[in-house]
Amino acid sequence: MILNNKRRFLNLISLPDDQWLKSALKWSLLIIFAFSLQTQITIFAYPFNFIILIVYMYVLQTSRGVKKEEFHFGVWEIKSTVFGASVGILDDIISGSIIGPSFLSKGLIGFFGSVLFGSVFFRWTPMLGFIVVFVMTIFDALMQIVLRMIFSDIRIDLIEVSQMILLQALINLPFGLLLRPSENK
Repeated sequence: MILNNKRRFLNLISLPDDQWLKSALKWSLLIIFAFSLQTQITIFAYPFNFIILIVYMYVLQTSRGVKKEEFHFGVWEIKSTVFGASVGILDDIISGSIIGPSFLSKGLIGFFGSVLFGSVFFRWTPMLGFIVVFVMTIFDALMQIVLRMIFSDIRIDLIEVSQMILLQALINLPFGLLLRPSENK
């Protein structure tokens, strides 16, 4: 009974064991690829922020794959929040900085993205994808910087940080069009 409830919570009850394994492997490989890409490639000495795109992809898949009649109490919001927070804690660990800023920002992005696509906007459009990816990237970077300023001795140059955030958001912008829910493909 407990296993059945856990699988229902994770929305794996409808997936056979091999499908669940394929899904977990797919997300693990995407996360590893995004981490390696953003740590190895920079533009104008600014790092990319591709991890936010992984959270965005997960939010799109999760909020569109669950029908509101099937699950109550916001299970898809919880799943997206847990996924975002898990990816964020990995980001914090890999970055070698304090643990928490990326954990919190990506968890919130998972939650707000799921709420946005799950109950506020019922129809995904390319323009909505552009706007959401742009705003998510800016929100993630600003939240991480503010939290690092509060909880560590970091000093920042506002012009440098503004340029970095804007560049990251502009680089992620086309992915708002390319990454779409499976129902609209």
